[in-house]
Amino acid sequence: MRNVIFLSPNFPTNYWQFCKELKNNGMNVLGIGDQPYDELNPNLKESLNEYYKVGSLENYDEVYRAVAFFIFKHGKIDFLESNNEYWLERDAALRTDGSYDYSHCFSLVKERISRADVAIGNLEVTLGGEPYRGYPQFSAPDEYLHAIHDAGFDILGTANNHSLDRRKRGLGRSVDFGSGVDGLLGGAAAAATASIPAAISSGIEPPLVSHSTSQLAPASFAARSVFMA
Repeated sequence: MRNVIFLSPNFPTNYWQFCKELKNNGMNVLGIGDQPYDELNPNLKESLNEYYKVGSLENYDEVYRAVAFFIFKHGKIDFLESNNEYWLERDAALRTDGSYDYSHCFSLVKERISRADVAIGNLEVTLGGEPYRGYPQFSAPDEYLHAIHDAGFDILGTANNHSLDRRKRGLGRSVDFGSGVDGLLGGAAAAATASIPAAISSGIEPPLVSHSTSQLAPASFAARSVFMA
């Protein structure tokens, strides 16, 4: 049985459904949260194999000790998630081996994504390099993009409200790195180029263009993304 740690399974309140499906798929679901066990939603209690209460999820050392306890009791932790933007940085830090593997994030949907003729996604984080950060200004490890590619996505875009979380440098790095992963990701600043090849699939050449603005952008700068196969 694979061991899964779900961080903050009690909030948002509907997240018990993620735990339920993990358990239904044969996972050993281990929860870490700051709400007393007796106050947990009955559905959540039923969906967890075990629960560890911490005083505060903001206290990294306390949460780390909870993870260490589960490792001692259950053995290797196969993956750890919160599915919550706010805890993205915490999730990454708790994976303590110095590298990152996000393949498990897509394990339950990989087959469906791969069946699509063209799978298009929106990369709503930057690959801005270290230090990695979660909400509200994201910078994800490069391994995240490799996991997305391995899951079967063919095309990603970068035009969204998080495009400039690491300013122009972060956007540029995201595009440069993503373009090297089988051309998975294409994006550009407004004045970067007027002509970028369209996505090509089954002899059809549809132009896919998206546009976004950001409060972090100067008045003269608009974030634009043109998707490439």
